[in-house]
Amino acid sequence: MEEKNSQKAYERVFDYFTAEITSGSLRLNDKIPTGRALSENLKVSRNSAREALHVLEMMGLIECIQGSGNYIRCNTREYMTKLMSLTMVLQHINHTEVFEMRCGFEQTALAAAMEGAQPEELARMKERHRFERKKALSHLAKYGLPVLNIARHCLMAQQRAERISLRSGRKKVRGGKPRFENWLRSRGMEKEANCWRYRAAREEKRHTSPPAERREKGVEPMRELADFRKYADAVNAERYRVTCIKMEEDGGKKTFILDKKGGMTRGFSPDELEAHIPEMLRFQKRGENIYYTPLSDDRHHILIDDMTRDSLKKFQEDGFRPAVVLESSPGNYQCLLTIPRQGTEFDRDVGNRITERLNREYGDKKLCGCIHPHRAPGFANRKPKHKREDGGYPQVKLLFAERRECGKALALARRIDHEYAEAAEKRKAERRTFPMSDFRPGDPASAYYAHLENIRRHLTIEDYSRVDAMIALRLRSNGHSRESVEETIRTCAPTIRETQTGRNWQRYAERTADYAFGPAGDRDLERNERYRELWRKIENGGYKEKSKTGLRLR
Repeated sequence: MEEKNSQKAYERVFDYFTAEITSGSLRLNDKIPTGRALSENLKVSRNSAREALHVLEMMGLIECIQGSGNYIRCNTREYMTKLMSLTMVLQHINHTEVFEMRCGFEQTALAAAMEGAQPEELARMKERHRFERKKALSHLAKYGLPVLNIARHCLMAQQRAERISLRSGRKKVRGGKPRFENWLRSRGMEKEANCWRYRAAREEKRHTSPPAERREKGVEPMRELADFRKYADAVNAERYRVTCIKMEEDGGKKTFILDKKGGMTRGFSPDELEAHIPEMLRFQKRGENIYYTPLSDDRHHILIDDMTRDSLKKFQEDGFRPAVVLESSPGNYQCLLTIPRQGTEFDRDVGNRITERLNREYGDKKLCGCIHPHRAPGFANRKPKHKREDGGYPQVKLLFAERRECGKALALARRIDHEYAEAAEKRKAERRTFPMSDFRPGDPASAYYAHLENIRRHLTIEDYSRVDAMIALRLRSNGHSRESVEETIRTCAPTIRETQTGRNWQRYAERTADYAFGPAGDRDLERNERYRELWRKIENGGYKEKSKTGLRLR
């Protein structure tokens, strides 16, 4: 009985979407209610609503975007391909029949195209045919058995595109229609023959002639796809994180990660990212900047950002061999170096230190993290300052892409890793601690905000992650335990952001504490030894600013 009621509830959700789409209340790309809202409105259980949404997503009729919602889509190709392939097997459909139907479509499409078409149109059509055949063959190679079924669908899409492109008010062509109609009747398919006979009248009502500009943009997505394939082949990462950032005129930013689910980001495989490129193009159209972040288990991908033409030339003359070179905007460049990981406990610190050192000499002096996003090649750089007079934006150009490792950067990584290992052995032998005299740390949350206020007085804050790292180092210097610092960062760090970003704050706090209590923290404590007494005064309230030109903290 419970199963029967569940089925009725499940069907009620389907009936709701059918009625809404039929009435025109829901259209393509419209946002639909959440599972909770459907459950309340339709008086069904949340499990039934979620089950219905899940099935609709598998069918390609809706798309669930984490952090955004559920949207009406029409991505049914993969589902229909699998379904029709199984249908052909179960019903013993002869492949010869499919081939004969393809011939009928081809003859009809060819007759319609040749009659009344201009020489320029025929040339464009032939070029498009060549391109679509190559594209279809590349897809067919991956699917194996349902090859003929997929070919049929590709041909139907081709015929549909030809009908639209040639529909320009010319006299209707009837040459090929009776032939295919008779072919259907000869095989006893009377219903299909009648549908074919009166198709032209129906299609004239449904379709309008597309603007010329839309026809010209039909190949636009392939540019981004081709650039990504060249880029991915050179970078050779297992996965790629996709970040979308919308930049406002006032300098504000709105950021979300396309592959993030449940507060975690795993990145897309190259094939998965290719499938998301149309969606990324839609995001770009609405004003988003698109960024890639390569993620690998066995390789570092070192980004050198904001390079000039001169610094890029010097970088290459000094012996560094980038795998990828991008022109993110006119006269501004980004380089990506690829080196293998050392497999030691200091891998992350080594990558961060190389990134910091190379950027300090050749690029962005503020960049110090090894895992860092960079602009996606082929997409537009939509920073407001780059907006042209015609309203467009410069394209991110892929200047160079070749799969290779940088030998000089690898040698530098090995040297840094050796230094970290020696420093660790030295600390272990000496059991070194930083003297605390008689200072007793107070409440860590109060100390966090006291240090934050002090930093705000001396620095213009652009990167709150860097500020949290500075505060964590100060808290360690003043005697707070690692557990206390980690909990303080997890609790307090979200409160100083203007908007909640939905990141995993626990993981963020762990990374920040790892820095403060790791080799990099040891090195920075030694470098800032002269400020330690000052940090104690800030925490216990005994420090007062003497003047605006006083001591600037690092």
